[in-house]
Amino acid sequence: MEKYLLFFGVIFMNSACVVQYNVTDTNTKLKTSVETVNTNCLSIFTQIEAMQKEYLSLKCKTDAEPYQTAQQLLIDINTSLTEVQKLKTDINNEYSNFSDFTKGKSTITSNTPEWKKLKQTKKKMKSYIKSLQNKGEETIKKATTFNEYATTNIVPIVSFCDVPLYLTGYKQTIEEFKKVKKNAATDFTKYQSQVVEAANQFRKSQPNKIQILTEKVNLMQAELNRLDNIEISIQKAVDQFKKETKGKQKIYSCSSDWDSVLRVESAISSQQTEISNLQNKIQSIALEIQNTVNTLE
Repeated sequence: MEKYLLFFGVIFMNSACVVQYNVTDTNTKLKTSVETVNTNCLSIFTQIEAMQKEYLSLKCKTDAEPYQTAQQLLIDINTSLTEVQKLKTDINNEYSNFSDFTKGKSTITSNTPEWKKLKQTKKKMKSYIKSLQNKGEETIKKATTFNEYATTNIVPIVSFCDVPLYLTGYKQTIEEFKKVKKNAATDFTKYQSQVVEAANQFRKSQPNKIQILTEKVNLMQAELNRLDNIEISIQKAVDQFKKETKGKQKIYSCSSDWDSVLRVESAISSQQTEISNLQNKIQSIALEIQNTVNTLE
């Protein structure tokens, strides 16, 4: 905060050492000081508001460290801001009071009621401005402490989810899964045709092997049906995530909203593991079918 000095135009009269204050000069200096106070206070309020808005947008929980300490630091800052605002109001009110009791006057002469009021204004303004300077410096120091704390203790551990990007990624996951299903269905049709052809040719001569092949095809069909259930589970998890994050652009790991991210990630990961296991099982069945078909004579 800048220091504010109040200057009052003074006229010394030869007659009986009467002192007169020039109201216009006094008003100009006083008004300049008040405007400087308002400008500097606005700067402090704007910067701290932006800092707080950025942090609060994370929606961090406040019941655990390091977020608990951060919350207390914000409370301390706001306490100081309230005191700064009060001093700013007091200064503006005192200037308004000065304007009222000097209205229509060009000078204020010593030993008049207005002169006594002016002395009181000078005293109050000096005290208010000194207090404001100290409180402003204290507030800035608190804001700096908070910023350093957040940078050191919070920023490194907070992750975020870009919701639209996540949804795009899950949409691609579903599309890729549909391709997997389509390829698996194509392979199934091929092996099913092989078994039908083998059955037509070897049902009487090698019924046991044909029975094995039939069972393997049915087992493959059952595994393919499980892929349908997996697709439903994936779509359900994504739809729930979309519902819970509607209207949100980013979600941070320090907020309670992060549970939505963890749930969908866990669900998708679980289903992807299941898909991989099914693919391996289907490939194994396909190999068994092929090997059995190769033994038919």
